[in-house]
Amino acid sequence: MESIIFLVLIVWFFSFFSLAPFVPTRNKDLQRIAKIIQLQTGEVFLEIGSWTAKVSIFMAKYYPNNTIVGIEFSPFLYIVSKIRSFFSWQKNLHIIYGNALHLDFWKYDVFYLFGTPDSLKNKIIPKFQSESKKNARLFSYCFSFENSQLYEKKHKESDQDLSVFEYRKG
Repeated sequence: MESIIFLVLIVWFFSFFSLAPFVPTRNKDLQRIAKIIQLQTGEVFLEIGSWTAKVSIFMAKYYPNNTIVGIEFSPFLYIVSKIRSFFSWQKNLHIIYGNALHLDFWKYDVFYLFGTPDSLKNKIIPKFQSESKKNARLFSYCFSFENSQLYEKKHKESDQDLSVFEYRKG
């Protein structure tokens, strides 16, 4: 029992340094998200804050001809992600450990994350605007933010759906 409490505390501790608290993507949203994103052949997908790699694994199965990358900052969740990705048997899936803010964004075409509006506005979006490719797209699960320099599209089919916000450069 103590070890479970300890693990929960570790995850909780690292969430203070991440872009958002641990709130996993709902299983029923996975296929909808994959259809909204519409990866084109050859595009490289990055899930920022992959947690348990749920979205990354699903995307790797849904888009077997694309490279799917998940990055996780929490050592415990990174290990969980690596184990889950290994047993998913997806050769196009790569889970890496580290801080997404230290990645070269120009290597990726499509970005996906669950981040608070503050972390989006102050951390991710400035890096996305300055370092990503001209036609790069960023998808935010649940949260939006205001930015007059990016095109925003809200994807929500029903009142029961959580919103997915799509951002593109001018």
